[in-house]
Amino acid sequence: YTEFEKEIDVEEFRESVLSYFSNIPDPRQAGNLTYKLEHVFFIILSAMLAGANSINQIAIFAKAKSRWIKELIPIETIPCYGIFWWVLVRIKPE
Repeated sequence: YTEFEKEIDVEEFRESVLSYFSNIPDPRQAGNLTYKLEHVFFIILSAMLAGANSINQIAIFAKAKSRWIKELIPIETIPCYGIFWWVLVRIKPE
């Protein structure tokens, strides 16, 4: 497994996740968005794949992996617990 293959896998993962989540309707007010919905979901999914099973653990993962996250998606700051909570309680499960 070469570095090149690893880069391709990471790129494919990033593009597929962002593409999938970009089709979900955003329940937040358009004028009050600091983070794209697909970026928030990318972080949530990454955290869950790493073993996070609560909003608090997602927020801790995001903070601990902020450099990795910023390398993968165009985001300046990492969302806090409140952002993850708000998105997860407002999104419709279907």
